[in-house]
Amino acid sequence: MSDDKSLPGQGQYTHRYSERAGAQQAHLRILETSDLHAHIFPYDYFAAKADPNVGLGRIALLVERARHSAPNTLLFDNGDFLQGTPLGDFIAEGALADVARPHPVIAAMNALGYDAGTVGNHEFNFGLDFLLSALKDADFPLLSANAIRKMGKRPAEDVTYFPPVAILERTLSSGSGEMLPIRVGLIGFLPPQTSRWDRAKLAGQLDTRDIVETARDYAPELKAQGADLIVALAHSGLGAAEPAKDQENACLPLAALPEIDVVLAGHSHLVFPSPRFAGIPGIDVENGWINGKPATMPGAWGTHLGVVDLLLGRENGNWTVLDSQGSTQPLSDLPGDQDPAASADTRILAAAEKAHKQAISLIEKPIGETPIALQTYFATLPSNNALAVIAGAKAAHVKEALRDSEVKDLPVLSSATPFKSGGRGGPDYYTDIAAGPLAIRNAADLYIYPNDIRAVRICGSELRGWLERAASIFNQVTPGAQDARLLDRDAPGYIFDVMFGLDYEIDISAEPLFLRDGERTGGKGRIKNLRFEGRPVTDDMEFLVATNSYRISGVDGFPGANEESLVYSAPVTVRDLVINHIGRGGAKDALIPSPWRFTPLPGTSLLFETGWGSRARRPDIVGLSVEDRGSETPGYATYRLTFPAAEG
Repeated sequence: MSDDKSLPGQGQYTHRYSERAGAQQAHLRILETSDLHAHIFPYDYFAAKADPNVGLGRIALLVERARHSAPNTLLFDNGDFLQGTPLGDFIAEGALADVARPHPVIAAMNALGYDAGTVGNHEFNFGLDFLLSALKDADFPLLSANAIRKMGKRPAEDVTYFPPVAILERTLSSGSGEMLPIRVGLIGFLPPQTSRWDRAKLAGQLDTRDIVETARDYAPELKAQGADLIVALAHSGLGAAEPAKDQENACLPLAALPEIDVVLAGHSHLVFPSPRFAGIPGIDVENGWINGKPATMPGAWGTHLGVVDLLLGRENGNWTVLDSQGSTQPLSDLPGDQDPAASADTRILAAAEKAHKQAISLIEKPIGETPIALQTYFATLPSNNALAVIAGAKAAHVKEALRDSEVKDLPVLSSATPFKSGGRGGPDYYTDIAAGPLAIRNAADLYIYPNDIRAVRICGSELRGWLERAASIFNQVTPGAQDARLLDRDAPGYIFDVMFGLDYEIDISAEPLFLRDGERTGGKGRIKNLRFEGRPVTDDMEFLVATNSYRISGVDGFPGANEESLVYSAPVTVRDLVINHIGRGGAKDALIPSPWRFTPLPGTSLLFETGWGSRARRPDIVGLSVEDRGSETPGYATYRLTFPAAEG
């Protein structure tokens, strides 16, 4: 496709800077992909159908169109490219050994011709050995200034796993046709929490530093080495304007550093510029600027291409940014809804085709059946059938593993999380499995991350705190309110753990004990009537909780979910446990009633938004009547949930 000079829609990519640039001036276009998560083909492995809205194969057409309509371009990836689909996970697990080298994702990226990239936190999910081996075949430099092998006294003295910086020497075509040299400096960053999120696989091997602290050390040195322009490849979201120690989403304060000229963001799976960020101090949505610097963030899975257009001027051999614009281009710009693969870059698909076909063959292997539909449309309400299967798989494994241990007499609880519950993933990001036969792909859909099984020993007070942290996803609602919004739209679904083996209420009229970011409040909390086997849970009671390796990293602030409480760990993924559990008839756990409900608020009504597909899957919600209110947001269905009026 790269030789096609008349790609569909090419004209809309032509930028005014190409027309404005004169002598000693140049239009440079910087292109970004981020959070591809092993999406190469326009295909949904979990639903077993084509998906025109994802995949590097289709994004490649946008890349080529952008290249053909600008005189000078650079293409960068911003991390999280190896993990996220069965294709990526199966290769890491050794199930597709004959197509593992070069890694199909790396082969596809090589085919597209990236200039550089950075690594994200999910690159480390499978351990350092796998990661370093997979990246050996990349034809482009991969950077990270804060992924550290050995800490030094300051960031620039650290020994890093990847080059922290690079300078690309390129030649720009000026507005008058001259060819002018430029040195583009690059710095790569990942969230400093990475070493904690995958501590089980990285302990003693990976250290990290704060993003802004690291940039303050490296950026001036890049300038001193002759970089005309510095681009931050930051696998990090925009975040708060003021820097904080080890800030996960740090692109706003990063952009405020004087040496940084362009910020390529990611990690949070959001799109920038977009109306979502309008009105936030330091952000200019119209121009695509953060703290006055051009920036872009292209969502996830290859739904968008990030584009930064720069008008550069050269005087006395030095380049300056005269004007800039950050934007994104969505896959919806391309045709191909009927046959997405036919409207994709064949070079990119060819690089991963063998692995893609093998992955499909493997995930279609039958493993059991379910008596009812398994869905997560209502998984943040007291209707948790899909979560019950996950919890059952973890509990069964932990009970068997610890049956002869010193903690064998402690009761085993099991947490489960609705990873696919809309949010940043969009209106189709839900599990929806019909009653009947189940295949491996259904188990992978139920549990999408390669987390390993863990169990912790906690007391009753920690258990209550764990549930309080989970309950932070709900807005506080005044009793008697009408059509109050139930969910905090910015609270990610992976915060909401449901704890099976208990019986409890969540009082959404009470002030939460935690905010969505984990900060404690002065509130008294929301968990009411917490009981185990009919008895009130007291602070000194002890339990085992079957959970996962991510949760015990402690990064989300769940009381008791830490390595100090760990009593069991094994290099076994929860997904494999779910597969085995279903094979033993465990899908019947879907019939287990919800362990929790809302504390009644007589006469109060709530608005709950979920995917449009929910209209075919409406279950009974414990303690609430449900009224379909149509759609307020494209792709979503809105429901009114009403508590019964008080009796008498």
